[in-house]
Amino acid sequence: MLFTIKDLQFGFEDNVILDNISITFDDGDRIGFIGKNGAGKTTLLRLILGELIPEKGEIVKKNDLSIGYLKQNANFDGDKSVYQTMLDAFVKVLDAEKKMREIECELQGLDINSLEYTILANKHRDLDNYYNAKEGYDIDRKIKKVLNGMGFMNDYNKSVHVMSGGERTRLALAKLLLTDVDLLILDEPTNHLDVATMAWLEKYLQEDYKGCLLIVSHDRYFLDKTVNKIWELESLKVKEWRGNYTKYKIQKEEYIYAWQREYDKQHEQIEAMLDYARRNIVRATTSKSAKSRLKRIDNMDIIDKPTPPEKPPIFVFTQNYEANKDVLTVTDLALKVGNITLCDSLSFEVKTGERMAIVGANGVGKSTLIKTLLGMINADTDHYNPVPNLGSSGEVAGLPRERHCNGSIKYGKNISISYYDQENINLTPFNTVLEELWYRFPSITQTTARSILAKMLFTAEDMDKLVSALSGGERAKLAFAIVIAEKSNLLIFDEPTNHLDLLSREALEKGVNEFEGTVIYVSHDRYFMNATATTILELQKSGVRVFKGSYDRYLNTIEKEVATVRSKAEEQKVKAIAEEKPEPRPENKSFRTKEDRRKEAKRVERIREIEKLITQKEELIQDLNNQIYTGKEYERMNDIYKQIEKEQELLEELYNEWEMLSE
Repeated sequence: MLFTIKDLQFGFEDNVILDNISITFDDGDRIGFIGKNGAGKTTLLRLILGELIPEKGEIVKKNDLSIGYLKQNANFDGDKSVYQTMLDAFVKVLDAEKKMREIECELQGLDINSLEYTILANKHRDLDNYYNAKEGYDIDRKIKKVLNGMGFMNDYNKSVHVMSGGERTRLALAKLLLTDVDLLILDEPTNHLDVATMAWLEKYLQEDYKGCLLIVSHDRYFLDKTVNKIWELESLKVKEWRGNYTKYKIQKEEYIYAWQREYDKQHEQIEAMLDYARRNIVRATTSKSAKSRLKRIDNMDIIDKPTPPEKPPIFVFTQNYEANKDVLTVTDLALKVGNITLCDSLSFEVKTGERMAIVGANGVGKSTLIKTLLGMINADTDHYNPVPNLGSSGEVAGLPRERHCNGSIKYGKNISISYYDQENINLTPFNTVLEELWYRFPSITQTTARSILAKMLFTAEDMDKLVSALSGGERAKLAFAIVIAEKSNLLIFDEPTNHLDLLSREALEKGVNEFEGTVIYVSHDRYFMNATATTILELQKSGVRVFKGSYDRYLNTIEKEVATVRSKAEEQKVKAIAEEKPEPRPENKSFRTKEDRRKEAKRVERIREIEKLITQKEELIQDLNNQIYTGKEYERMNDIYKQIEKEQELLEELYNEWEMLSE
């Protein structure tokens, strides 16, 4: 047990945020912490960290519990480089190494038979045991592995002082991954990561990180890959579910169904007993049995009525008219930002009914591509510029049969476009919510406008709010209400899930899947992509690649390609070891030639030879360590340490060769 929360209650003045929470975090737990925005997740984290004190109840922690915490906005002191900042994760280990070097210098001037020498030698041995237990000899490799995976491959010497906020948060996460703590708390760890870095982080947490995790995240795909429990904060309380996010969804649905069934069954039973009591309580012959039923009701454990599930927004995208088969054709498009060319030539097609997700590394130009397709940037002035359709009631007067915004971009006939921008910059701050929608579509009635907004969960009171007073999630829903009202046959979204909570994201997935038109979008939400995309467009500096099918299918294809490349690389290593060129295999692969048997014998012989060398190296390293501790070679202490490091490197090479040949 790392910590347990008992009967905890917390709030500000009369506003209760957390009520009667009792839950335990056990050793080995990897927990995804979910709940709608503003429910109190960050408050509970601050209580666990000791930054807040509960009004009632307590949090009991194990002795000396160490916690690493990733805040959403990380800062670093001083002007260290990226690599120097990572070294801070190993302060204790590096301090142990420094003290060992100091002791080695002191030992050289002492009599090996003196008490002082014995005390220092024992202290050196303890420090060395700690250093080896913490794998201090492997610090450089660990740092570079994490920095490379987190996207800092070429930034080892970059000053933290000049980094952006997103880069600093990413570096803080990289440092935390190497920090020796009992519990790692990550608050929205994927916010500043591209898809490739997210995938690396998931794999690292699965395979390399051995500690406990508490993750606050809206990234359902990430939660599926990294956690074994879900904590859901709902109605002021926390409930625990076994498994990842997808399993939680299934369990919760079954739980609510079973709860409702038991409630209905008990309710019917109580109603039947009350009805019997009402009809028979006054009769002398049946009064006793009627009172017995009332007593049974008094002694029952009454099941609470299930809380109605939270109402999600309703995304119903419709089209005024269908597009032709060919929605969009892009031919040899040069993708640019100002005078900088991101890609010389892009070519692809979009057919009606497709749901295309655009993926690629950060900075490769995904949002730039969307804005170029819309004619918002890089537009040729002698072509029609298809900005988002903002006509009345979704019908475009005088719509041209073909639309162009760039010589390389051709839209099909009768295409109307709606665009969702993640920044929602097209909203007017001083309009009310109702005005923002209704003024754009004067032909629709106020009742229709209010109905559209109500489906986005705006109350009558909310509709009188100024746009400038809305939260990020509310602004997103208003922008989607406008898209719904436009009734276009081509929807283009830039990061559509960024400001939506989990319930709204799932509702948007449903709406996109039920839409009969065409959708093109950029998103970092891999769960959303996996649930909606029928085509994946991978954007690279060299061009684009198109993959038919879901996001998972795309990933499987990429993994197979990577595995093939690795397999070929390993094959080349084996060939280099054998120093022989492969000979053509006979068509019957079950047949083994004399040459095959000779090579196999040579491989087995080399494995045996390596095993002997490994034993010899291990014995030599142990002998060198014994020389240090016995003090017989104190004058050669530094030379012995250098020899140990060299032998450990050779030993690691032997292990790698043995593993490769054994496989």
